[in-house]
Amino acid sequence: MYYCCGITSQGVMPHNEDAFLIHKTVITDGALEAKLAPPFLLGVSDGVSGEASGEVASRQCLNLISSIRFSRKTNMERKLEDVHNLLAQYGAGNSETRNMQATFCGIGVDENNLLHFFNVGDSRLYRYRNAKMRQLSTDQSLVQMLYKEGTITREEQKTHAYRHIISPVMGNLSHTPTPDIQHAGERMAYGDVLL
Repeated sequence: MYYCCGITSQGVMPHNEDAFLIHKTVITDGALEAKLAPPFLLGVSDGVSGEASGEVASRQCLNLISSIRFSRKTNMERKLEDVHNLLAQYGAGNSETRNMQATFCGIGVDENNLLHFFNVGDSRLYRYRNAKMRQLSTDQSLVQMLYKEGTITREEQKTHAYRHIISPVMGNLSHTPTPDIQHAGERMAYGDVLL
């Protein structure tokens, strides 16, 4: 069994563009705790600032992902592309939601207790193990690309003028995102925490 929990709140913002998924339940405000047996999916989604209806995009993204029957055989690249296409279709439906977009970062635990990681955008996945924090996902952003090619340093990433520019994400009408999908090939160790 896995203990899973999430919390999201509007905070000081005018509205909350964050949502989280625990198995089949999407939460846009409040908290949820659950004990789950594999297989299952967990995830977070964040509406893209500067685009229409971020709160709708993140909720819809996770609602669509919640319908995926996850297992070790699931083609998540194809499933996430399907989610992207449905989200883009929904967003194109009227002027209020036109080009609404959302990031997605999640994990899947398959029927063999193996971990799978998924990332589209710049929401992040970390693992806390043996008193050390390690980022498992890689941001899909302009500054990450500049860092990877050696143009800027890790420190410059934090303050770069274009640090908020991300690669195409879920729902983008112009480009299909390229999900970063990793099959860890490992189980969680006792005491591991994924954030």
